[in-house]
Amino acid sequence: DGIVFSPENGQTVEYVFTDKCNPDTGRGNGWLMDGTRGRVRGITSTGDWSATNSLSGMTIRKVSDLKLIGTRMLNNLQHGVHLIECNNVLVQGVTCSGNGSGSMSGSYHGIVTDKCDRVMLRDNRSGQIDNYANTQGYGYFNGAFPSTNVTREGNDFTGNIFPTP
Repeated sequence: DGIVFSPENGQTVEYVFTDKCNPDTGRGNGWLMDGTRGRVRGITSTGDWSATNSLSGMTIRKVSDLKLIGTRMLNNLQHGVHLIECNNVLVQGVTCSGNGSGSMSGSYHGIVTDKCDRVMLRDNRSGQIDNYANTQGYGYFNGAFPSTNVTREGNDFTGNIFPTP
């Protein structure tokens, strides 16, 4: 994984601000924020980038008070941004896509929320790039474990990003 916030039991990562970071690892997630053991909150990401990773651009689990503003999560082999059990989240002005690999026919989406609460999705552009590997990912997917209180305003989740002419 590229940038990792994953504190151990009893530890806290909070009030971190990132801007224009580019963790393109190619092997795992671009970003992994995991508050499963310790506490992760108050992360603000502006203008960051993550592309061509083997997993998702951002996998974010059990994080509160998160702001993703103007990030770019493109051409990752799984989801662009995957939020799992997060609360009080703002995702604004983000461009992201989900893809698949040649051996996988499943769907990977631009933005996914699983078991989240209080999520604002505003002015995002999300989908897939060129129907990569014929996957059928959506711009936004309220996951296999649906979220509550998800507000969507001014987003473009209707199609592919940069489609082939």
